[in-house]
Amino acid sequence: MELAKSAEKAWARTPLWKIAELLHKAAAILKEHKAPNAECLVKEIAKLAKDAFSEVVRSGDLISYTAEEGVRILGEGKFLVSDSFPGNERTKYCLTSKVYLHFYYFSVMVLLKNEQEKH
Repeated sequence: MELAKSAEKAWARTPLWKIAELLHKAAAILKEHKAPNAECLVKEIAKLAKDAFSEVVRSGDLISYTAEEGVRILGEGKFLVSDSFPGNERTKYCLTSKVYLHFYYFSVMVLLKNEQEKH
């Protein structure tokens, strides 16, 4: 938790496109290692193996979806910031008027390796 707190200021300055890129990478890693991740779900919460595999894949898909929604956040009276797109800095704003049904926010994700992998 202390590491996450200390990274908060730098994370807030990270361009949206970079956050999305990092979230896509996290989703890919989660799905690439679906067997050990599913095994954790089986052992820790007694989830059936079949269900655990599908949950890992769905979670990866949800992270990717969330990343895409984050850079496309549009809402009535909301600003679309210019760093949503690679190569731009957060120096320009665009007021939008289209309303989306989804409300979105980025949150810090702390991914911890399984304690067993450390040994």
